Amino acid sequence: MLNGIVPNKVLNETRKGLQAADKHLRLGRQREQLRCEIDRLAADPKMAAMLNLPRLRRALDEWPDVAPVDPTDPYSTIHMALSQGLTTARFIKFVEGDNK
Repeated sequence: MLNGIVPNKVLNETRKGLQAADKHLRLGRQREQLRCEIDRLAADPKMAAMLNLPRLRRALDEWPDVAPVDPTDPYSTIHMALSQGLTTARFIKFVEGDNK
């Protein structure tokens, strides 16, 4: 579909890149705000029942200096779970009209 629209060098590229490669840096800079958000969520019994907030909090407390590169590294999983868990919580609160 992109033939003739993008250069062949781009069209035929087979290497894979890392999506949101700066996520570790961005989340690392927001650790204190994210801790506060997790604390607020933990005060909500429904959110505390749905999400493993202690694990997400631990991920922030044990935040590595360097982003995990190996997808089999256990921290890669929690790295993803942190952003997905908080995004899920924000969506639920939005839908319920309680997005504080």
